[in-house]
Amino acid sequence: IAKDNSDYTLTSTDTAFGTPAYLDPEVVQTFKYNKESDLWGFWTTILFCLTSRVPYGVGDPFIIMQRAKEHNPDLEGLPSALQDIFYSVLEPEVDYRMNTNEALARIRRLAG
Repeated sequence: IAKDNSDYTLTSTDTAFGTPAYLDPEVVQTFKYNKESDLWGFWTTILFCLTSRVPYGVGDPFIIMQRAKEHNPDLEGLPSALQDIFYSVLEPEVDYRMNTNEALARIRRLAG
């Protein structure tokens, strides 16, 4: 059946755009993207590469975003030193989040 999509929009005001498992909780709350939200996505992607699991599980997007907001990433299987780093870079409150330069410096030290 043919359909006229002239009223169709991809985005609307006050909506977050992205994959829930990789969305910074701040984006979900403020609908604003910035450097910190990009870095959050970077770290969640790296964590997925290391564990083969999305950091906050699968399923209902609202539950996934709630887990991120509650600071409950799945870090199982990582060495404790890496767990500490990922726990810090995935801090939901931007002001308390470890900055990327510090995180990378710690990872370099671990790598020797």
